[in-house]
Amino acid sequence: MAHQEQLEAGLHRRLGMSQLLLVGCDIGDSLHTDLVRGLDQRVVLDLPQAHPGELAKVVWQHSNLVPLQHELLQAGQLHDGVCTEFHCQISRSEMHLPDRHNHSSDVKHWFLPESSASLQKKQRCRLDGQETKGSKFITSIASDFSDPVYKEIAITNGCINRMSKEELRAKLSEFKLETRGVKDVLKKRLKNYYKKQKLMLKEGSCADSYYDYICIIDFEATCEEGNPPEFIHEIIEFPVVLLNTHTLEIEDTFQQYVRPEINTQLSDFCINLTGITQDQVDKADTFPQVLKKVIDWMKLKELGTKYKYSILTDGSWDMSKFLNIQCRLSRLKYPPFAKKWINIRKSYGNFYKVPRSQTKLTIMLEKLGMDYDGRPHSGLDDSKNIARIAVRMLQDGCELRVNEKMHAGQLMSVSSSLPIEGTPAPQMPHSRK
Repeated sequence: MAHQEQLEAGLHRRLGMSQLLLVGCDIGDSLHTDLVRGLDQRVVLDLPQAHPGELAKVVWQHSNLVPLQHELLQAGQLHDGVCTEFHCQISRSEMHLPDRHNHSSDVKHWFLPESSASLQKKQRCRLDGQETKGSKFITSIASDFSDPVYKEIAITNGCINRMSKEELRAKLSEFKLETRGVKDVLKKRLKNYYKKQKLMLKEGSCADSYYDYICIIDFEATCEEGNPPEFIHEIIEFPVVLLNTHTLEIEDTFQQYVRPEINTQLSDFCINLTGITQDQVDKADTFPQVLKKVIDWMKLKELGTKYKYSILTDGSWDMSKFLNIQCRLSRLKYPPFAKKWINIRKSYGNFYKVPRSQTKLTIMLEKLGMDYDGRPHSGLDDSKNIARIAVRMLQDGCELRVNEKMHAGQLMSVSSSLPIEGTPAPQMPHSRK
């Protein structure tokens, strides 16, 4: 509390409440970097209940704020321009949050339909038609994001940050949205629902920026207990789950076992882990034969010709390690259609603001309120469960995009700022000389 009082006193003394912008939205929200720099309205100092990965951005407007920045640093509250602990003391009545006993479905009840011109004239802000005390609100600079819709979204985000888990679930239930998941997931889900509604009203349509299909692939490979570094992994199961991003349903699946050619005898550890038997791989085709079947199956689905699609994996290893090694063992060039993919662990971590340690398959399912369905380490069952996570993320407003690629045999990240590109039509790769 002493830190808080010190910060509030510093804000009043040095700024006159006119030159600082604190926005109550999470780092990584699509609103974050561009919108925060451009909002031309006063925004309540409503920072989320911060913890690592969920912070509020501080935007400095003038150089004369440097002394205040030093003061904040001395108070232990500001790190690299990000305020992690400060929470202004605004009561529920002052915030005019939706009544917990009356969750109206009218989206406009949460928004501030006021022009930037009128806001410029006042050193105050209004929430749901109620004027607040000027000491709690401040102005910012105008930019391309001056459209009132972005102001409304920012204010709504601040309200959602203050809701309890029970309030979040009640509001989600009202809109017939999924109510399972931890509190951070529920907040993200509700924020994205409101953002979508407002942007749809503004644009007059619901533009779909997703791929038509996502192919989820989760290989199973030969393995030894303890994972000795000299052991060569060979793919022994090649599953593909075809997810339609418009219907959000699994439209088809492909599964073939693969006969290993170096370590032809599966270890007991591998059999127990994957559930794949020696008899199944002995009767299976070699990898080049199975890859040809996969490509023929994808061609029948008109992927890359009629429909835009992308590969999606649970981590980097399926493509950068297992497929890369297997192609070398089978004397095949790396297939072009598998050179770019969506690493759902990265997408999940960035979208829900969780550390890498919280992006394992079972943990992602748990945090989203789901149980694993099937046999763990079955390639097909793993792929189906990954598809369930992808569906929930799409429902929550995440735009799944390619974020990794293979280039010159090396794993590389793909910038999210690049335009969406469809994966090329699958073709059988040429043999290596």
